[in-house]
Parts: sequence; C-alpha cells; structure tokens
Amino acid sequence: MTTNSIGSPLPETICFIWNYLKWGGAQMYFLSILRNAPQGQRFEIYVPAGAGEDIQRFFDGYGAEFNYLKYSSDLEPKRSVVAKLVQHFRRLRSEFEIIKATRRIRRKGAVVHIETAPWQSWILLFFLSRNAGVFATAHNAMPPDPPVWRRLIWRCRLRFLLRRSRFHLFAANEHARQSLLEIAGSDLASKISLTRVGINLSEIDQALAAKRDDTVADEPIRVLTVGQFIDRKGRWELLAAAKQVLGQNRRVQFIWIGPQMPDKNEAARIESYELGGSFRYMLSSDAGKTRLELLAYFAQADIFVLPSLWEGLPISILEAMALGLPVISTRLNAIPEAIVDGETGILVAPGDVKALARSIIELVDDPNLRLDLGMNARRHVRDHFDERDLAITVFDHYRAAGDRHD
Repeated sequence: MTTNSIGSPLPETICFIWNYLKWGGAQMYFLSILRNAPQGQRFEIYVPAGAGEDIQRFFDGYGAEFNYLKYSSDLEPKRSVVAKLVQHFRRLRSEFEIIKATRRIRRKGAVVHIETAPWQSWILLFFLSRNAGVFATAHNAMPPDPPVWRRLIWRCRLRFLLRRSRFHLFAANEHARQSLLEIAGSDLASKISLTRVGINLSEIDQALAAKRDDTVADEPIRVLTVGQFIDRKGRWELLAAAKQVLGQNRRVQFIWIGPQMPDKNEAARIESYELGGSFRYMLSSDAGKTRLELLAYFAQADIFVLPSLWEGLPISILEAMALGLPVISTRLNAIPEAIVDGETGILVAPGDVKALARSIIELVDDPNLRLDLGMNARRHVRDHFDERDLAITVFDHYRAAGDRHD
C-alpha cells in the first residue's frame, strides 16, 4: 500500500474504467485524481481499443498502465426499436468483458472507479463490488421527467447498489447529487458524496505564462468552444448564433476544438450555415500535443462559449474561467454553480439562439466587460474549484473501501 500526503494508506492498485470511445470531462476528472496521487501509486486504466492515443497522451508521465478492451458501448441517443436493442446488446457485451478483464486485479484488492450510469449498469456494478471497493461518478443529473414506472426501477436499482458496503457513488456537482438523492432517497445520503470537479491551478498558471502576446490590432475576436461536437453541447445553436453575429460584425473568428473531426453529414450541415472561414473546427491534438500546449492555445481566445442543451459542469468552462476568459453558457443544471450571471460570466436559456448571439455581440463590442468578467471568473474558480480538494475526498473513500465487506 502507498500513502497520501497525510500518511494514510491507499490501496495498492487503483483502477479507472470507461467503456465508450468519445472522451471528455469524465477523463479529465480521472486525470485530476491521478496526478494528485502519492508518488509510486499504481494505476491501471481500462478503455476500449478505439479510444485512441489522444487521451492516453494526457496520462503519460504519471505511470498509469493502459489495458485495452475489445468492445465498447454506444452512448449516442437512438430512435428506432432495433437501434435501441443493438445499443443495449453492445453495452451488455462490453460490461461482461469488463467483469472478465478485471477479475485478476479485483482479487488482489484493487479499488475500481468506473464511469457508468449506476441506474443502468447496476448488474455490472454488483459483480464488480463482490470482491472490490467500487466507485462510480455521476457528472450529470439523472434524465429528467421519467415515467413513473421507470423512476421506480431506477430507485430500486440505486438503493440496491447503495446498500452494498463496497459500493459508493460520487457526484461531480451539487445538482447531480440532489438529482440522485431525489430518486434514491435521502436516507442514503451518506453513500452519495460530493466530489466537486476541479482543475489544476498550477497547470493554468503555466499556460498563462506560456501565452503568446503577439496579437495584432485588427485581428478578429476569437470565440472559442471546446468539447465533443454533439447535439447536447449546443453545436447547431452555436452555428446559428454565429451566423447572426457575423451578420453584424465580420471581425469574429469562431473556433471549435474537439477530440474527433465531424463526419461527412455533419460537415455538410456546417457548410449550410455559410460561415466560410469564420468558423474553424480543430482537433485537440492539433491545438496542442500536451495539456500545457492545449491550455496555452485556449488562453489565446477572447471569449469562451458553450451553449449546452444538457450538461453537468464541464471542465472546459472551469478551465476557460481560470484562464481569465469571459464565458457564455446556459442556465442549466450545475453550470450556475460556477457562472453567476453578470458577475463571473453570462448565462442564457438553453436553445435561445437570439440571446446567445446578443451576448456574444455584447462581449465582442465591450473589451472592458470582457476583462471584468474574466477577472471575476478567474478569482471564483481559484477559490472554489481546486482539483486538490477533489483528490483529498476521493482518496479518503478509496482508503476506507479496503475495510468494507458485504
């Protein structure tokens, strides 16, 4: 066993698992835990083979061992019955592989921390927790307004898992925690802990120090978005707002940075907005080969926008705020936990393209407002979203897991 900064023992091996291909804030959450671990702590990471080298390079240098899974889950929403059945089969196949792949390490007393929805993957979590301490993190609130019968099923599954001494549920924000408690019941509140997502402030400071100061007076205002190019991130709402903004001011450059390039159909739809060279999609690997390079690139932006339609509290918003960028996002779920409208950023209603465009234009036209919001945002994030606080809480639970038995 290894010890943390206050000398308490940690399990010999900590295992991170996710079974989908597109990575995002959940992986940055895992990275926050890993880089605050004591020197010599062993980590094993289980991911689908198609997850790519892009995410692995962020974990390089921390000694984590990657293990690649053959199967993956498809998390994209499906409409037809056949598509939903295929999706369900893929998830079950992937979860069965995880049970088999981690059998050896679980028998040796490893702690397993997995990214999955417990109300859906409850059988997987049951089997994993038979001989290991198991943790799952909820980054988003539970799906809203489920039918009564589905809510009852979710409640039964959550309560079954949470009553197991070796299973514990983390919530990455307070909104997600309250959502879980509403379903599971307040009597199990001690089994759902707030592990507030945080950022590496030292890394932010290094990125700011590396920021290039070579801007030109007539250079376009750069509006940055970071995240998966998917519907729930508000991609089409952003492009529609961009078209309105460019109709009033052509000196604006919109940049979207994501882990994968848009496919053929998505590229065609992007073209339909007729933004031309004023919209650019970039791979994160092109923006920076390392985390530091990527953050330094982010710091070059003038405004950060993420008009999500469904979200928890994105790491990208916190990073942008810490870098001193004025942020525009949506009044949704946990986002107001970081953005106080008019003080540390600007909030608009989800899907309100006109309000989004107005807010972007307001910041484009007012450099003093950009500066004030950016300074307030940076101060707020430094005071409330330090990843070291996340790591301390998580490590406390990891240590306790080794002493639990059903």
